This record gives sequence, structure tokens and C-alpha cells, in this order.
Amino acid sequence: LLLRPLLAQPLLPFRLDDAEWSSTWLLTTVADYYVSTLCLCGVIVATDGWRVGGLWAALCCVLGSAFACLWVVRRLLQRGTLRLAGSADGAFAYD
Repeated sequence: LLLRPLLAQPLLPFRLDDAEWSSTWLLTTVADYYVSTLCLCGVIVATDGWRVGGLWAALCCVLGSAFACLWVVRRLLQRGTLRLAGSADGAFAYD
């Protein structure tokens, strides 16, 4: 995802007056955003279920990272933690 743009249009020095360079890095940035967002959406759907999680995932994908932040805040307020799994005493299996 990142190697091709780096080889074809190096990030530095910035060439803001070059439309091809700008287009390449805009598309790379958008692709990078959606890759990370889809990973987070997997966590959201897995923890909140298909209905609620699907709605939050759609909001994150369509309206952006502000809704990912709102989901994190909501989870912190509702559960007091971002922990996804653990034992009854709060220790993880790999601790």
C-alpha cells in the first residue's frame, strides 16, 4: 500500500504544485484511513453486535474518524475501559 507511492512519488520533498504527486498521496492517505478504519470496524462489530456495531461501523466509514472517537468515548463511559477481554480478576491470559 505504501511502497508503490514511495517509489513512484517520494513523499519528501513536498511537491504541492505537482498534481500527480498530490493525487498519489491523497489516494494513499484515503486508502490508509480505510484500512485502519475497517480494522476498527471489526472490533466494533465484534463487541457491539451486528445492529449497533454495524451502525457505528457505517458511521465511521461514511462520516469519518470523529465517530470512531465517539465510539471510544461511549465505550469508556459505558464500561469504564477499552479492554476487550480478560478474566474475572482483570488479568489477561498472557500476563
